[in-house]
Amino acid sequence: MDKLKSGLAVVKKYHFWILCVAVVAAGVGVWWIATAGVKADIETKISAIESDFSSAQSVASKANHPNDKVNTAHEARLDVLKDDVLRAWTKLYNAQKTRNVLPGSLSADFHQRFARVFEARAKKEEAEFPSHHLQQYWTFIDKHLSTLFSRLGVVGFVPPAADDGTPAPPHREIVVLSEERREALREACRWDTLPSTEEVLVAQEDLWVYEALLRIIENINTNATSYHDALIKEIQELEIGHSAYEKTLPEMHEETITPGSRYLDDEGKMIAPDGEHPYAEFKIMPIFMKLKINQLSIAELLVELANSSMPVEVTKVTINPGEGETVEIAEYSGTAFSPSRDDGGGTTSLSSMSGSSAPEDAVESELDVVVSIKGQIYIYNPPDEETLGTGSAAGETGDEDADETTAPAADPADEASIDGVEPGLS
Repeated sequence: MDKLKSGLAVVKKYHFWILCVAVVAAGVGVWWIATAGVKADIETKISAIESDFSSAQSVASKANHPNDKVNTAHEARLDVLKDDVLRAWTKLYNAQKTRNVLPGSLSADFHQRFARVFEARAKKEEAEFPSHHLQQYWTFIDKHLSTLFSRLGVVGFVPPAADDGTPAPPHREIVVLSEERREALREACRWDTLPSTEEVLVAQEDLWVYEALLRIIENINTNATSYHDALIKEIQELEIGHSAYEKTLPEMHEETITPGSRYLDDEGKMIAPDGEHPYAEFKIMPIFMKLKINQLSIAELLVELANSSMPVEVTKVTINPGEGETVEIAEYSGTAFSPSRDDGGGTTSLSSMSGSSAPEDAVESELDVVVSIKGQIYIYNPPDEETLGTGSAAGETGDEDADETTAPAADPADEASIDGVEPGLS
């Protein structure tokens, strides 16, 4: 008790100084708490101001930063670009339609009906051929194939006699296409029963693609009088669609291809029959050619492919498959292609199913080589302003799109149809 009294006495004696210290300590504590809150608030506001200033600078640095006036001008410019693309689409389609004609053995009534059905199906509308038109196509298409073989100058092919029994005139024998391969082409247009509308449309599209590719060979051999001076002497393989795509796959591949697949997506993969095409303007179909050609004419062959009635984008060229080393030779449409030993495998349609049937007195030239070509052919759809710019690849932007597949804006010179009829509806 005495200690407590002595302690209180000390406090009483020095209470003034003790209170001074307590007041100072309390003031310092209040100051520290107050300034800490103000500092955090200042830093937050400085950060917000700097962010707003940076945004203002980014807007000021743009020549035409977004506003109602600029947006209106951009929309007007976009409309102009759409009109330009639609006109280009229309021009390319009309050029293709002029060259891809129906066989002259088919009636004018069939031509008119085909045009209506083709246009309707392109718009995903229902349209069918009457049975007599299906019967007509089924009956007469084989005659057109004979005309094709004769015009190409197939060695050993004997054109059938006319309906009145008159023998067909002899033709130049220039290029080897064996009977087995001819028969494979006929199979694309041969059915055991009356074909459906869909089968006729698919067969005719295949025929147009084959004609475009064979016309290239015909153009290169224009000045040839026989097999001996032909620049392209043999068609060893000619594939389109599913079977051509299989040629691009390695022997040990795990990719499953849906039966009935015919076209490619924008990444070069097969689209399922019910899948969406990457572009509304055109379809992309894989092709594969294996030819015996004078090596001095390889460049001409590539030019003819690019300028075809259906433009062909070449993705790979192989010279003498199975021999030599891989050599990079060029780039085409942004995609590198190279001669290589890889020859792939797969099914055939005009494929090599037997040995060469060259003339017995044929003398092989040292300049002749076997060349295989892998690529994709563009089939333009009827122009439709409502579908312009649509498709599974629509709306993708950025630098990664720089290498996307795009159709070359080919405008080749007019070519006669393969059967000599006037350009018609397709």
